Amino acid sequence: MSLSTTSSESDPNQPEFHQDEIALDHPIVSITYSLMLQHLSSVATERTAEFAIYLFLIGVYPFDLLKPSIYGFCTTASTIVFASSVCRLIDIWPRLYLIRVTAFVQKSTVVLAYAALLLLLSYKSQSEPNNFLYGFVIVSGCAMRVSDVCRSVAIERDWLACICHDSSGDLTRLNTLIRRLDLSCKLIAPLLVTLLSSTLGPLKTLTALASFSVAGFFFELAWIHRVWNAFPILAENNQEVRQNSDQDDVELRVGQPSSARRLWYWLSDGCAQFSMAWIKFVKLPIFPSSLAISLLYFTVLSFDGSMIVWLKTQAYSDELISGMRGLGVLTGLMGTFLMPWLESKIGLIRAGGWTIWLQFLCLIPVVVSLYLEDLSSRLSMLKPALLFGGIALSRTFLWAFDLCQLKQFQSYPTAHTIAGLQYSLQNTFDLLRFLMMIRLHKPSEFKLAGALSLGSVFLASASYSIYMWRERGHLFHLHRFIDKFKKTD
Repeated sequence: MSLSTTSSESDPNQPEFHQDEIALDHPIVSITYSLMLQHLSSVATERTAEFAIYLFLIGVYPFDLLKPSIYGFCTTASTIVFASSVCRLIDIWPRLYLIRVTAFVQKSTVVLAYAALLLLLSYKSQSEPNNFLYGFVIVSGCAMRVSDVCRSVAIERDWLACICHDSSGDLTRLNTLIRRLDLSCKLIAPLLVTLLSSTLGPLKTLTALASFSVAGFFFELAWIHRVWNAFPILAENNQEVRQNSDQDDVELRVGQPSSARRLWYWLSDGCAQFSMAWIKFVKLPIFPSSLAISLLYFTVLSFDGSMIVWLKTQAYSDELISGMRGLGVLTGLMGTFLMPWLESKIGLIRAGGWTIWLQFLCLIPVVVSLYLEDLSSRLSMLKPALLFGGIALSRTFLWAFDLCQLKQFQSYPTAHTIAGLQYSLQNTFDLLRFLMMIRLHKPSEFKLAGALSLGSVFLASASYSIYMWRERGHLFHLHRFIDKFKKTD
């Protein structure tokens, strides 16, 4: 991996150190494992809590689907409101301090949410569930989600870009490793929680998960400190980041006062700063790419809660649903291998265009299957084949495109506040998906939700095509076809 050092003038009497020699002092395999282990602990906590809180809320309110829905709505809305403001801390606070704080907030809020659920389950048989404890779970979940966004932006868009510097190959490699960890945790976390709950019971499971979270905090501190020590450039570039942030503040706010009054301005001018940041974001050339990845969140054509509930209404077995969900994760992992190969063959921007349009094509038979009714016995397998096969294959191109868009944003010279706005935009469409399903909640209306989802994927593909056209000046190499046509004449 290409590593950067300070750009000071060298003494001619001293030997010159090159990047390859520095790499020998810091074996990339060892350092990569340190960073990945830290990320694994953080993502494992996030994915486990994400599934466990929903699961045990259903246990507390077995006949009330509204309570888990409210929890999901509030946590998603919190990221929309606070993501950009919190991510601005990446431009202000020292890198190591910020990661430590986000790790502490994540682990402490998860433990508090588990403790509240433990109390709710303990006294469930004696009285009605306590609304205060339920509200406490929601507040803890919101804080956890916001800290997760801040940590994701800090690691994926700041630390990785700084460590890799100008090495595009190293950045792709680390991006794909992180995405594979995300997908692996998404597959394993529900299985782990279900296994613990069925063997230990809900109360002991919550205690065990809380203990894992506390241990994970110290585990992350040790590994991230090792990465920090291995790459002095992280400390050296921190000053440059803070200086760039000050320049952005001049653009976003006129007459920025001393740092002692910054909190006051966050409170009094928060709305104005937020709107001006959005205006700046929309005007960026990369905005159509950000809009494309965000539009993909407005879809029910994946193995999420809405699709699973609908599948159960169609009499699909739990074993088949679990198997297909696992297949979707595996095909998503294939996308993390497809993206580097495509990038090496056709380039990053074109790879993004290919993958998002291929995802759209894969989802067409899925929507067609939703409208198939009363098939003959000979064609009875056609509907599930189109449905499950299309979704599984689309996950490959979804995650390949996600990696393409992530790398484009990492390479883009913009403040981390803007990265937070992209997360807010993604969660906005995720929130709209919740609202769509509240409106189209009947099983018979799910096919309409599927059609709207396909339309959203089409708009995402069109939006990315606009970005590709602006960056490359064309969408297709028409002159090559014209030249071939002339030769045939």
